Amino acid sequence: MRPYALLFLVVTAQTIAFARLIDQPTLRRAFAWTGCASLTILTHYMGATLGLAQGLLLVATLRGGALKLWPSLLLLLVPIVETITHFQVLSSAARGDANWWPRVTFANVSSYVVYGFGAFGLLAIMIALGSRYLRREEPIPRAAAMASLAGLVALAMLIAAGWGRSLIVDRYLTACAPALMLALVTVASGAAARLALVGLTGAVALYAVIADPIEVHEPSMEWAAQQLIPYRPQSLTFSLGYNAQHTLAMETRGKIGAYFFRLAGVPTNAELVTTLDGRELVRAAGRDSAVLWIFYPAWQPVANSIARSRHCFVRPLQLACPPLSAR
Repeated sequence: MRPYALLFLVVTAQTIAFARLIDQPTLRRAFAWTGCASLTILTHYMGATLGLAQGLLLVATLRGGALKLWPSLLLLLVPIVETITHFQVLSSAARGDANWWPRVTFANVSSYVVYGFGAFGLLAIMIALGSRYLRREEPIPRAAAMASLAGLVALAMLIAAGWGRSLIVDRYLTACAPALMLALVTVASGAAARLALVGLTGAVALYAVIADPIEVHEPSMEWAAQQLIPYRPQSLTFSLGYNAQHTLAMETRGKIGAYFFRLAGVPTNAELVTTLDGRELVRAAGRDSAVLWIFYPAWQPVANSIARSRHCFVRPLQLACPPLSAR
C-alpha cells in the first residue's frame, strides 16, 4: 500500500505549522513544525524537500532569530537515523538503472509542474490571477505567502533532481500539493474567487472518485501472468528486472510472483531470481518451471530471441514462458 493519502495529510499539517511559525516564531511552534516535518520524511523520503525548502526560507526570513529555535531540530534526529539505517537500500533504489521511472524532460515537465494544482490547474491559476488583477488592494498574508513559496521551491527541487534521471514520478510531488493549493487561495482576491477555487477542486475530486477510475500506467507483470495462468504451472521462476530487486524482503518475494496466479485460483510456488538477464533466468528455471521476466527496454532483443527459441509470449517489457514439460 502506498502512503500518499497519509503523505498529503502530514504535509498539510506541516504547511500549516510552517505558516504559523513564520507568523509567530516561537520555540513551541518550531517544535510543531519540525515534528510534522519528521512525520513527513518518515512517510515518504521525497517529502524531505519540502522541509528543506521551508528551512531555507525560515533562515532567510528570521536570519539570526532562527538560532533560538535550534532545539526543535532535535526531533529531526528520528528520520535522520532511520534514513541512515536504510541508506544502502535507498541509494540502490534511487539509481537510474534500478527502476522504470520516466526521466523528467522538456517533453513531460509540464505534467509535473501542474501536478500539485490538479487536472484543472491552469483554470485555477487563471481564476486566482484574474481575481488578483481585479482586486489588487487586498493584502497577501505574509505567512501564507512564505508557505506557498516553500511549496514552489520544493517543486523546483524535485524536478531538478529528476531532470534527465529516473528518480521521481509525479506522485512524489504530493509533498508540494498542499502548499501549491495554498498558493492559489493566497493569490486569489475576494471570497467569490476563493469559493470558486474550492468548488472547482471539490468537483474534480468528486468526479475522480465517482466517474473516473484509477488507471495504472506503469509496467506490470499482470499481462505476463495472464498468459501463463491457462497452463496452471506448479512453479514459477521470475525476475522483476531491476537492480534493486534484491532488497525485497525474502518473505514477500514469492507472494509477489504468485499474486495473479492465486487471484485466478492457481496455486503456484514462485521463486525470484535477482538477475537482469533473461537467459540466466531461463537457465535457472529448467524445464518444469514457468518463466516470467520483466525487463528494461534495452533487453527487448534478448526477450524476442528467447521467445522465438522457446515459443514464449512476449511484448514490450514482459516475457512469459510456459513450462517446457507442459507442452
